Amino acid sequence: MIQDKDGLFVYANKAAKKLFGIPRDQIVGRSYINPPWKATTPVGKPLSRNDHPFARVIEERKPVFDIEQAIEKPDGSRIIVSINASPYVADSGTALGVVLTISGITKYGEAEQRLKESRDYAESIIETIREPLMVSDADLRVVTANHSFYETFKVTEEETKGHLIYELGNRQWDIPHISSIVGLAFIVWLIILSISMIRKQEQLTQEKQ
Repeated sequence: MIQDKDGLFVYANKAAKKLFGIPRDQIVGRSYINPPWKATTPVGKPLSRNDHPFARVIEERKPVFDIEQAIEKPDGSRIIVSINASPYVADSGTALGVVLTISGITKYGEAEQRLKESRDYAESIIETIREPLMVSDADLRVVTANHSFYETFKVTEEETKGHLIYELGNRQWDIPHISSIVGLAFIVWLIILSISMIRKQEQLTQEKQ
């Protein structure tokens, strides 16, 4: 798609018609401020100036990439699009308008949302477990841990999440060859449980003394 220097659409190809579900003659001549579709941010909020590729390109005089918008089509369906925009200028350097390339990314957005919901659900389950529990990825970098873990080992979330297991705390997890083991979720849980039980036993012993 192409916009002139005033932000009016002056060209739309067949791909634009298919993506938006709108005839090209209903797109051409419309302004980016008042397009023949309803546009919001991907989470449904009104668009700010920085969310409009045309405004960004004209102001910054350089291309912009991966600006995401949610588009409500005339039939009521909603799609997420990613927009790249570049200025086109005359030989004299005068700005003539903006060229847009728009790609539908709805499936990717939905997949990311489902992944986030699954992650949130898993973390909510982890929080219900009373014993200290930590989950790492295949590289032994901590993905998440529950409140009981932080309490037992006297560490904070900032000191734990994203860090390698054998770097935590006073390096109490620096077990020989641990960095070469993959798929340690269950093993790590057993180690944590064992250490926490030892600590509880030490506390009881100290209290008796």
